[in-house]
Parts: sequence; C-alpha cells; structure tokens
Amino acid sequence: MSTNAMAVESGESALVLVEKMAAAELFETLRKEQQEREQRDRDAAIAAKAAADAEAKAAQAIREKQEAEARAIAAEARAKADAEAAVERERQRVESEKKAAAESEAKREANKKHVAIVNADAIAALESAGVEAASARLAIEAIASGKVPNVRISY
Repeated sequence: MSTNAMAVESGESALVLVEKMAAAELFETLRKEQQEREQRDRDAAIAAKAAADAEAKAAQAIREKQEAEARAIAAEARAKADAEAAVERERQRVESEKKAAAESEAKREANKKHVAIVNADAIAALESAGVEAASARLAIEAIASGKVPNVRISY
C-alpha cells in the first residue's frame, strides 16, 4: 500500500473515528436529556399524586368535621327532646298525683257523709224504739268505734 493510500485510509479512519465520537457524544447527550425528561416526569407525577393525596385528605377532614357537627346537632336535638319528654312526664305525674289526691279526698268526703247518714238513721231508729237521743248517740258511737263486741254497723 502506498503512503498516499495509507494517508487517505488514515484520514478516513480519523474521520470515521471523529464521526463515531460525535455520534457517541450526541447519543450520550440525547440519553441524558431523555433521563432528565423522565426524571422531571416522575417528579411531576409524584408531586401531582402528593397534591391529590393532600386534597383528598383535606376533603376527608372536611367531611369528618361536617359529620361530627351533624352528630353534635343530632345529639343536642335528642337531648332537648329527652329533656322536654322528661318535663312532660313529670308534669303528667304531678297532674296524676293531684287527680288521685282529689279523688281520694272526694271518696273520703263521700264516705264521711255516708257514715253520718247511716249513723243518723241508726240513732233515729233507736230513738223511735224509746232510747233517749243522747243515749242513742253514745250507743252508736260505741258500736261504730268497735267498743261493743259482736255488734257492727254495715256502712
């Protein structure tokens, strides 16, 4: 091979070598740019997920706060209703006791009148049999109070 041919071949080899180096550098630059883009995309995805997670947590916190407020309002309403029901039950109990006391008093008064009528009839009967009024009254009082054995007045 001639010197010229070697020089051309050497020049071509150098040119190929330079082109290969330039291609390798270009490839490396493109590869780094691709890696940087991919990293930015991953970082952006991570940031977007973190933002979405934070937003979801905030929404959940708002929902929980609203639910807690609703429960508190419901509990307050139940407590108020329970208190009103207790007041009504107490009012009815007092009214019932008053009614029972009035009925009991009316029965006692009616019984007193009945006993007085029966005793007056017994006194009148004794008087019509010839017993003096004072003695008839004493006899009926003794019988009514249980001081005379084996004798009773049915009221």
